[in-house]
Amino acid sequence: MKAYKVRYGQNLMDVALHVYGDYTGVFLLLEDNPALEAIETSLTAGQTLVIREEIPVLSDRNIDYATFYTRNGIVVNSGRKVAPVAGSGYYEDGYIEEGYFERT
Repeated sequence: MKAYKVRYGQNLMDVALHVYGDYTGVFLLLEDNPALEAIETSLTAGQTLVIREEIPVLSDRNIDYATFYTRNGIVVNSGRKVAPVAGSGYYEDGYIEEGYFERT
């Protein structure tokens, strides 16, 4: 197991998509972090979660997605208002259309 530090605005689904490349990874996070009571559990910036060393196969492309996010410095974050990055869509009413990604 290894540690993952939660970023401001991330929820459990964001972490699952970022780390495991698929939203169903949320069940792995719940299993590996007993203090998390439910999918709706609020996370705080800086909170440490336990994640698996290897990315398990959860769908036909999840490993590709997780690797892409890591390789390109993309943090999945649907709760934080961020300025758009070139080509990511546009900023409107507190979220980015066509993607909720923040470059690190």
